[in-house]
Amino acid sequence: MGNTTDIAVVGGGASGMAAAITAARRGASVTLIEAQSRVGRKLLSTGNGRCNITNSGISKEHYRSGNPDLAAAVMNQVSREDIMAFLSSLGLECFEEREGRVYPRSEQAASVLDMLRAELERLRVEIISDARVTEVRKNGSAFSITAGDHTVSARRVILACGSAAAPQLGGCSDGLALAQKLGHRSIPFSPALVGLKVDCPDLKALKGVRWRCSLSLLKDGKTVHTESGEMQFNEDNLSGIVTMQMSSRAARLGGGCVLSADLLPEYSADQLADKLTALSRQLGHMPMESFLSGLLNKRLAVCLLKKAGITGLARPAAQLRPRDISALAKLIKDWRFPVTGNCGWKSAQVATGGLLLSQFDEHLQSKVTPGLYACGELLDCDGDCGGFNLHWAWCSGITAGRSAADK
Repeated sequence: MGNTTDIAVVGGGASGMAAAITAARRGASVTLIEAQSRVGRKLLSTGNGRCNITNSGISKEHYRSGNPDLAAAVMNQVSREDIMAFLSSLGLECFEEREGRVYPRSEQAASVLDMLRAELERLRVEIISDARVTEVRKNGSAFSITAGDHTVSARRVILACGSAAAPQLGGCSDGLALAQKLGHRSIPFSPALVGLKVDCPDLKALKGVRWRCSLSLLKDGKTVHTESGEMQFNEDNLSGIVTMQMSSRAARLGGGCVLSADLLPEYSADQLADKLTALSRQLGHMPMESFLSGLLNKRLAVCLLKKAGITGLARPAAQLRPRDISALAKLIKDWRFPVTGNCGWKSAQVATGGLLLSQFDEHLQSKVTPGLYACGELLDCDGDCGGFNLHWAWCSGITAGRSAADK
């Protein structure tokens, strides 16, 4: 089966749908090719099913890329207000929650997908589903796209194939392979916004404990980034948003990274030592294993006491020596976890890596293959948790769709 169209969009995720809608609204005929049975499947899982659409605090500091200036230039073309107007044009009402996170009023990712699909239908965008694209060829001024039994001829092609994150929802590296055959270079995908595996024999005893802390990522003893938030201890890894925020940075830095947790950031090191000394006197009659229960989670406290080399935890807290207090305070303020890996693709919300942005102009047209565009996670740009990655999807998709239609 074959057809001819102005623009072929390969991939029906958030960025692909945004690109298709934008191009069709500008009068182009558009064919959207999706490997899954329906477009937008991955969108349903975003924001724990609530769909964290964007964030009110968009800035380049929330993104990682090998070419941050070009990523910023793309985002400067489509403002947050433009994205809100785009969503409103679909019939979506939104509201802002804590930390600038923006959600649909329905608080359902399904409603966002319903409105996107309805607009695709209204604009008569042809959708070819259950069709994995295996080849994109340029023949003179046109492209030929092969997807199963389908062959599509198009003046322009937008690659919106996403990343390898969440393979159970269709994540893959097909887009990299398609672009590489056309002469493009890329950074291999690595899991991001994912839990980190660490070298810590105490994790099993702490499984399920959640604790708000200040967490720093260290490389060669130097602090690379610090975040505050909730960390969760699991059987062989650390998770929680504060840990996941470190995963992209750790992947880009390669091996040798260390996490440093400050479990009580509201105290300076000296203040904490004084506090622990005062508690050991005030509650000196209590067992060492219990006297910190008003300050720390008990399982966490017991683990820290043991790691500080303190034995006989059934003894009265009054028997704690100054050197015990010093070791305990130091550990609470700087508990180090060597990073050994991550929790893998199935747990990853996004990926770091992708097609090098230096090969594209600010309108996301390829400098290598004119007429070819790319958007979304396929490009080497990933953001923090909190709506930043969906913002990039909308922004880059709208940019690519607008540019492809106007050429």
